[in-house]
Amino acid sequence: MARVALIVSLLTALLALFGFFQWAWAEWKAHRVRKKITLLGIVAFTLLAPSIGHTTVYTAASCSQTDVVAAETLSTDGDTINIPAGTCTWAALLSISNKSVTIQGVGAGTEAQCAVGGQTIYTCINSTTAILTIVTHATGNSPAGYTALNGITFSSSGVSGCSVGSTHMVNISGTSTNVRVHHNNFYYAGNCSAFLSVDVIGVADHNLFFGHNNFQHAIIARHSSWLGVGLYGDNSWATPSTYGQIGNFFFEDNTFTTDDFSSVNAASDHFYGSRAVMRFNTLVNTQFGNHGTESGGRLRGYRHVEVYRNHVTWNAVSSTAVIYGRGGSGKFFDNTVTTTAPGSLTRAIDFNTLRAGPSNANPQYYPFGFCRQTAVTLTRSGSVATATTATEHGVHTSGSYIDIFGASDSNFNVSGVVGTRVSSTQFTYPVLDTGATADSGTTQGAFDANSDSVGYRCLDQFGAGPGLLISGDGPGSSAITPRGSLSQSLEPGIIFNNTLNTVLNAGEPTSFGGNVIVDNRDYFNQNAGCAGAGCAAGVGRGTVLPTGCTPVASGIGPYYWKTDDGSWNTSTTEAYSATPGQDGVLYRCVSSDIWALEYTPYIYPHPLVTSSDLVTESVSPIAVGRVLRWMEILLPILGLLSHARVRHALLTGCIATMSYTSIVYGTVMVAGSTITKQSTVRVLTVFNELTERRK
Repeated sequence: MARVALIVSLLTALLALFGFFQWAWAEWKAHRVRKKITLLGIVAFTLLAPSIGHTTVYTAASCSQTDVVAAETLSTDGDTINIPAGTCTWAALLSISNKSVTIQGVGAGTEAQCAVGGQTIYTCINSTTAILTIVTHATGNSPAGYTALNGITFSSSGVSGCSVGSTHMVNISGTSTNVRVHHNNFYYAGNCSAFLSVDVIGVADHNLFFGHNNFQHAIIARHSSWLGVGLYGDNSWATPSTYGQIGNFFFEDNTFTTDDFSSVNAASDHFYGSRAVMRFNTLVNTQFGNHGTESGGRLRGYRHVEVYRNHVTWNAVSSTAVIYGRGGSGKFFDNTVTTTAPGSLTRAIDFNTLRAGPSNANPQYYPFGFCRQTAVTLTRSGSVATATTATEHGVHTSGSYIDIFGASDSNFNVSGVVGTRVSSTQFTYPVLDTGATADSGTTQGAFDANSDSVGYRCLDQFGAGPGLLISGDGPGSSAITPRGSLSQSLEPGIIFNNTLNTVLNAGEPTSFGGNVIVDNRDYFNQNAGCAGAGCAAGVGRGTVLPTGCTPVASGIGPYYWKTDDGSWNTSTTEAYSATPGQDGVLYRCVSSDIWALEYTPYIYPHPLVTSSDLVTESVSPIAVGRVLRWMEILLPILGLLSHARVRHALLTGCIATMSYTSIVYGTVMVAGSTITKQSTVRVLTVFNELTERRK
């Protein structure tokens, strides 16, 4: 964009010169008849120039929050805010709303480097609170909402809050589909916060995330209002998957590490229908985690992930796995895990569905409840209901009271999820059969498929795909519509070629989901027998597709990863890989002996990584104003000159300068300071007076 602006500016200067010769010709031949027409054309072009796209760089006077805010205030879509070198502490959150811009430092230093006062090489921002939030949009001069953050060290010791709704160090949301966060260093010393929270489409690459003292989450990814529809991730769960497409947030070539070996720290966590790709990252004592639809009130769990070709070094506290999922689905392949404490890990990947957990689990999965069918009998005594079963499906005795969601007085708390209080003496329950009274029957999940006694297919469980769009929120599940099975499709997890200390390691469900997550239905593991003449289960891997295949009972799979197909991987320098640049694509057996292409990873590196920055031109907001003020002074002096052609030449040069200024730095004239606007008006006024004086 900057190059375009420069080219247009040069063309404008040529136009101005052409105007001068035309003017001179008119002076000689037609007694200045054409003069005003030419001048009006140049002036009009000058005034219209700001509408021709621009990319302006505003350089803050220092890294202080006050100076950065001053530069940011002048910016508009497509512009860049340069933050110079230095070490600065921000006392409050910088909020940028409804604007897509690039925020660029001179380079990210280490904690030790940034601790040096008067830093002249790196841009370092420290804070004891949240540092930056950007709400993007995808209109205006910024192509598809291009937003970037790069070359800065962010460090905090006081940000609090673990949940997705909390304010984290850096938050980026909005409608942009072109966000890049790259070459930054994030440091956190505290408890339970995220370095980066994203609710957009784009990529985070070549960043360092370093946590002290149980940081919990480096990245939180979500797509709460997918395609601008709904809340809580509902629409992401109601629309087709975007595997292998640009419609995800990508995390690639980042490093996640910690000096805390005593607890489990997550490189990423996913909520709200998140669609994410984690690839070619390095993790040290950190893991990939995902939330399901069971732990955040109304919000949904992650929609799907692609986790491939990451390397994990694990020497921390005992954990069952380093890639962990609580719902949704995904592709998990070619990840390597090494550990010097082999007893701390049993597998590279595991997954579960907590809503299908054991009967003694706390029934607080608001508002969706347990996933299973349970016989329940209740008796009433005035406004107090007593359950004959101890703990089942949201019917849970607590002292002398029962947990029924929707109750408003002290006799009933709101942690339960199945029954709804409709009066002081009556409750209603979703039942399969009415029984003798309305208080007896078999409860079931209000949004699950309930095809068997375990409730399968549970809402948003591991292996679930898109279903019906729901809307609404509390109190209670009855406020959400539509109720009943959401008709979610089967979208199994694909797991192959993941190693633990160089040994192939299969993915397995935990005890919290083993009853609803079934091998060769909801997930497929690598199967060495899927080769040669046929394939009837699992995922095969190699250079040659089996000559035949037999679909499993579910009609989905088996699968085969053909290692020598595809051309999506353009890298030749992958770390921890014996075959850098290796491609591969996934085939699925769609009918007897028929294979069809199922999945190809999206091009690597991400196109935003390989594209150049959109902005290269740089300007100080003050400089533009000074140019215009000098023109204010120059024009009256020119008016005193006697030689017409000299005057005209200089006037034309001024117009050319104004044209260049307005094109490259057009927003200054449109949305800049009042002084700049006034200067522009005064310059044009003086110019008009001079031309009128020549008549």
